[in-house]
Amino acid sequence: MLYDLFRNKWISGGIIILIIFSTLVIIVIQEDIKTSNQVEREIDETKKIRQWEPTDKAESQQNEPVPEVDDPITPKITDETVDESTEDIPELILDPNVVKYSPHGLGPYPYVSKEFVLAKGLTTWQAVELFGSDPPSKNIELMERILIKLWNDGDTSWTGGVFKNGKVYVNYPNRAYVRYAKLRNLNGIVQKDENGQPIRYISRWRAPASIPKPTKEQFWAGDMPEGVEIIDMDNNDVGIEPYSFLGLDK
Repeated sequence: MLYDLFRNKWISGGIIILIIFSTLVIIVIQEDIKTSNQVEREIDETKKIRQWEPTDKAESQQNEPVPEVDDPITPKITDETVDESTEDIPELILDPNVVKYSPHGLGPYPYVSKEFVLAKGLTTWQAVELFGSDPPSKNIELMERILIKLWNDGDTSWTGGVFKNGKVYVNYPNRAYVRYAKLRNLNGIVQKDENGQPIRYISRWRAPASIPKPTKEQFWAGDMPEGVEIIDMDNNDVGIEPYSFLGLDK
C-alpha cells in the first residue's frame, strides 16, 4: 500500500515540496541566528568603546559655558552665552572709542561695559559682530538700549524685558505683569459681588517661573505671593515708552 502511495504522482509531488519548504525554513532560521549573533557582538563592541566616552564628555562639558534658562516672558539680552571672563571677546567689541551705528536709524549704539557683559551677556548687535547672526529687530534694539540705560543708571537687578504694544516692560525677579478679565456665566452675563461690582480674575500672568500664577480662589481671597510686585498691564502708566526714555526721535 505504501508503494501505491509513492506511485501516486500528486502525493509524491506534495512530499517533495514539503521537504524543500522544510529545508528552506531551516536555512532561514540558521541565517537569523547568525545575524542575531553578529548584532550582539557589535553591541558588545560598542559598549566596550563607549566605556571611555563618559569621562571625555564630562570633561568637555565642564569647559563649555552653560546657557542660562530664561523665565517664560523674559528674553535675555542675547541668546549667546558669555564665559566667566571677557578675555575671549575681541577688544574691538568693548572698545569705547569704536563707534557702531544702528541699521534702524537709531544712531550710534550705546557703550557696553565689560561689567555689563559679565553680568547680563552680549547684546544682540555684539553677537552679530562676533558670530555673524542676523541683526536684531528695531523693537529688540530699543529694548536692549533701555536695559543698558537702566544698568548705567544703577538699576542692575532686572532680568530682561519684553516689548509689547509700543512699550517695554522690564522684568525683575519679584515682579509679575497681569491682565484681568470679568467673570461671566454660561450666558455671558458678568457676575457681580455683594457690592454690585464685577467679579474679576487674573486672565494673564507674566512672571518668572519661580512665581506661579494664583488660582481664582487664591486671588479672590487675597492670597497673593508675598513680596511680589503686581503690575496691571492694562494701566496706561505701566511700561516704558522707548523714544522718550532714550531721548530718540521717532
